Amino acid sequence: FKVYAYDSEGISIPVDPSKVSWELGFQCPTCLNVGVISPKNGSKTTSFTPYRTGLYHIYAYYDGKKDNSPIQVNP
Repeated sequence: FKVYAYDSEGISIPVDPSKVSWELGFQCPTCLNVGVISPKNGSKTTSFTPYRTGLYHIYAYYDGKKDNSPIQVNP
C-alpha cells in the first residue's frame, strides 16, 4: 500500500513520511493475531500479511486525514 496526497485542484503534492501511520482492522474486532502490517509509522508505504480469511481494512493516516482500503481474503 502507498499513500498519495493531492491538493484541492487534484495536483499531486509531496507526502512527509514522518506524518504517515498505518493501522490494520479486521471484521472481528476482538480477534487477536489476525495479520500484520509493516511498518506502522514513518513510511509512505506498508505491506500487509493476513493470517486468517475474512474482511480486513488497511487504514492510512496522514496529517489529520485518513482513508482505508477494504481487503477480502478468501481461503
